[in-house]
Amino acid sequence: YGVAPYYFTRALSYAPLFTIDGTIMLLVSYWMIGLQSTIGHIVFAILI
Repeated sequence: YGVAPYYFTRALSYAPLFTIDGTIMLLVSYWMIGLQSTIGHIVFAILI
């Protein structure tokens, strides 16, 4: 395999890890800051 497919698949394999890590950090920070804890606001914050 070439260099481009290697780095592309490597980036794709790390995407779920970084997404989950960021989401957990967002939820903890969201709770600690004391923002509105309705499901709509939390989903909106995750989508941003």
